Amino acid sequence: MKKIFAIFILFLAACLKQIPEKGKIPQSFLHIIEKIPPARISIHEKLIFDFTFDIPEAETMRELNAAKIFQFSPPLEGNCWWERKDALAFSPFGGFEPGKNYKCRLNLSLLSQKFSDYPPLEISFSVLENEILYFKNSFERDISSPDQDRQILNAAFLMTKKNIKIEEAKEGIKVLVNGNPLDFSLKKTEDIYELKAPFSSPEYGGEIKIEFDKDKLKLEKPISYHIPLAPLKKFRVEEIEVIWEEGEAKVQLKFSHSLKEEENFEIYIRTEPLMDLNFFPQGNILKISGDFKHNIEYKLTILPGLPNFQGEKLKEEQIFNFRLKDIPPEIKIVQDKIYLSSKSNKNIRFESVNIKNLDLSIYYI
Repeated sequence: MKKIFAIFILFLAACLKQIPEKGKIPQSFLHIIEKIPPARISIHEKLIFDFTFDIPEAETMRELNAAKIFQFSPPLEGNCWWERKDALAFSPFGGFEPGKNYKCRLNLSLLSQKFSDYPPLEISFSVLENEILYFKNSFERDISSPDQDRQILNAAFLMTKKNIKIEEAKEGIKVLVNGNPLDFSLKKTEDIYELKAPFSSPEYGGEIKIEFDKDKLKLEKPISYHIPLAPLKKFRVEEIEVIWEEGEAKVQLKFSHSLKEEENFEIYIRTEPLMDLNFFPQGNILKISGDFKHNIEYKLTILPGLPNFQGEKLKEEQIFNFRLKDIPPEIKIVQDKIYLSSKSNKNIRFESVNIKNLDLSIYYI
């Protein structure tokens, strides 16, 4: 009786050795295969089998019959191809089913003459029960709030587990700005979750963190997304300079934000001494022309209330002083040709600005 029991134990141990462990290569295949799919995979992951050497048929077998090379339990249909000369890939139509356990049988003898004496390779793997996919985010200004620094975070993502109720999903999500929790709304449209979280922009920037709880959402591991926030940039004039365009002096203001081109700038911008001004906005640049004179100190005042293109208003008065510098020296030939015809009156026409003396050389060609 003891002998029969011992034989049964040895038989059971031998059978257990033949059952492939998830994610591990069976002992008898180690000299031809160096990597197989992991024990747990994503629904959109492809199965990759890495061989220890290049397969000659990988260059000549343009089309592979996936249905004959691979058999799955539960059944799967898909495509297979040579990823490299030493790597075979398989991808199912529509992805794997979340939370499902699969067995895979790879018929090696159909791939190469080198494997003609080998039995099929059998492996098993599981698909993750739930995943967060296709996460994306954007920001918009909260127009329902008078606070110009109030924004709304919009985030959208897909969860592969289908039967999670919206209340359960919200319970498993946290939204934090610099570590402080935010209230948010969550809705589901088909398979896409849409999250909205209003917040006040931190003056010195930081980050928004969205955390997905591992246990509450049945995830493989906790997932978090970090969204950086730039320091708050208040609407203001950042630079001023005097420029020359076609011989005319203009004051150029560079703002932190773009302006409305149809704005009535004369309400908010004035000079001392007082004069009529013309305004030329383009993006965040505003050029100002007027009857500016040399050697006069001007004061330019920008009053609070000037709006930018988002409606944010200048909060503080800004004052700048400027003086016209000399126009840069310039010579401009006004005739079309660059040479002197022997039939012409031998006059060269040009215009000069701020040039007292001119050395002119004429060469005979």
